[in-house]
Amino acid sequence: MKKLSELGVVESEVMTRNVDTRIIKLRKFKEYDSKKVIDFTINGKNIKETVATEDPEAPKVATGLQEDFSLSEKIKYIQRLLGVVPPDLPSGRVALYMCPIDGDLLCDTVGCRIEFGKDTVTWSDFEWDVDAENDSAGEEGGESKVKGLTTYSFNRKDYEALLNRLIEEYEAGIHR
Repeated sequence: MKKLSELGVVESEVMTRNVDTRIIKLRKFKEYDSKKVIDFTINGKNIKETVATEDPEAPKVATGLQEDFSLSEKIKYIQRLLGVVPPDLPSGRVALYMCPIDGDLLCDTVGCRIEFGKDTVTWSDFEWDVDAENDSAGEEGGESKVKGLTTYSFNRKDYEALLNRLIEEYEAGIHR
């Protein structure tokens, strides 16, 4: 049997430009803002940093566990990763990373397919899922492969324990 990957979490920060909407037409920005986000690691390597290293032109993205998202949004995000809530992208993928400014799934979204086996959970088919009507990121209707990510299989019990623990920590107020 193939060696399973290990999923983990790490607290990190995402930097975003704070746009002054009064002067957006002039493309002027205020200072950078940062916000805390819970990020995922696979085998100890931060997924977001892997994407940025493999594709320096990739936009900044963050998980759905951003400090300014509501508790219910964070719980629903985790439930999607657990397969309790259906995928949120038209492609049938689950949005793993999204726009760090407002979580808009129509811009800069990394989606993956999640398959649940008896003893494993597999993440595969990582794509930039974008608004196919307004962007042509890939050959097949607004999708293109995410550089640096492949297929990962996790022990299902460990996977579910980690994500359920995250839900408990959010509900207990341990994470913002």
